[in-house]
Amino acid sequence: MRHHPYGMKEKLKLEVTKLRARFKSFSDDTKLEARNNYIAAEILLRLLEKKPISEEQIKFLKEQSIDFAKVLTLIGLQVVPGSSVAIIALEKVAVKYGFTLYPNPKKEIPDMN
Repeated sequence: MRHHPYGMKEKLKLEVTKLRARFKSFSDDTKLEARNNYIAAEILLRLLEKKPISEEQIKFLKEQSIDFAKVLTLIGLQVVPGSSVAIIALEKVAVKYGFTLYPNPKKEIPDMN
């Protein structure tokens, strides 16, 4: 018979609750992310058409590209059984090293004129 410490079970419940809140926030930010992706696509199109773009627009495009990769990673992890626990563990490690797995939809939007 295996012994499961009560404290560990409660910690896991708390972490899952935090994760659920984070996913709700994540889904609330989806509209903002979609807008940011549209702006990034406009900037990329300007680059392809060899139209002038600002340093601010280049910075925004780079940040948005990183966020897009993070979203794809999180979506991919959702198909793995037990992904909630895996995401919690990965996020804890990421924060320890100064970054997050979650996108930052609240970036400064560059002037598109």
